[in-house]
Amino acid sequence: MTHRTHKAVTPTQADLDQTRRQFLMAVEQIRAHQPAAAQRDGSTRRFRAASPAPNHRRTQS
Repeated sequence: MTHRTHKAVTPTQADLDQTRRQFLMAVEQIRAHQPAAAQRDGSTRRFRAASPAPNHRRTQS
């Protein structure tokens, strides 16, 4: 019973592509706002410390 429910919820390739596009758009928006925030309070160092994970994941797939 549960495996049928899981199968029905499995995302299609189109869903994955849309999610990925939204994620990349969000990343671009963050990067666009990053320099101004960095000049204000020097938050780039903290931001860069958190960024390798998404970048590594993108190069992997």
